[in-house]
Amino acid sequence: MTDITRDELFSKMDSQSSKLDARLAEMRADMAVSRREMSEQIGRVAESVAEIRGSVDGIKTSMGMLQWCIGTVGLVGGIWIAYQQLKLAEVPPVASVAAAAPFQMPPIIINMPASVAPAAVAPTPK
Repeated sequence: MTDITRDELFSKMDSQSSKLDARLAEMRADMAVSRREMSEQIGRVAESVAEIRGSVDGIKTSMGMLQWCIGTVGLVGGIWIAYQQLKLAEVPPVASVAAAAPFQMPPIIINMPASVAPAAVAPTPK
């Protein structure tokens, strides 16, 4: 290995330092560009989230309205069925009961099998 002088060492260090400074400046510029792009992307994401939130609110409103409509139809249907049942269960007025003919028992008919004729008995010999 060869010995280097102090001046050579300082000049080498200065050149390395200037290269390092150039790379750092380049990295800072790249980071600034990346930061600006990320800020734009975050802004677009925030806008998308706001649009989605608006859509979700609209869907919630529609679902609430649909629930009210179904509930109202169910209530009206239940009231109608209850009214029909009450109408069927009404006691007829007393005047119409008296005007109706009294219940008569139908006659009882008994069917008997036809009697079997006795077999002809042979005459007895005398």
